[in-house]
Amino acid sequence: MVNLYLQSRTTPDDHGYGDTLILESDLHLKFACPCSCCPNPRKPLIKGGARWQDAYGWVSEGLYGYECVLHWKYGKCLYIGLTGSRVANVNHGGKYKLTEIFVHKGYTMDWRGSAGCPTIRPDAWSCFQSFFEVGDHGKIVIAGRLCECKI
Repeated sequence: MVNLYLQSRTTPDDHGYGDTLILESDLHLKFACPCSCCPNPRKPLIKGGARWQDAYGWVSEGLYGYECVLHWKYGKCLYIGLTGSRVANVNHGGKYKLTEIFVHKGYTMDWRGSAGCPTIRPDAWSCFQSFFEVGDHGKIVIAGRLCECKI
């Protein structure tokens, strides 16, 4: 089983992929890459350009399960399912829950292409995908800090 740890230290107002994904299997680090746990800072201008607070949700920190699935838009990706949200998502009835959350490839190196899903920087996507087969299950931890050590 492959488990993911996403260190969420940026906000949706930050651009790009300032968070970190760590992938482990059998208690060994297998892969790490830049990611984003945030939605886009705004809707695309051709869709009105609304700020993220008025258009998207933001996945809460926590422990989630995933299943590797084939998505009509993203291809092979990880489906998280029903998750909590840090802010209301008007795209999902204004509730404090997001649905249909996937870990998927970001749109470009600067634009996450996310309405609330965690995204992987495009240049790391192929390698990330290679660790999964459709039907695989595992755990995802989204945390502000993975650990804080004091010496």
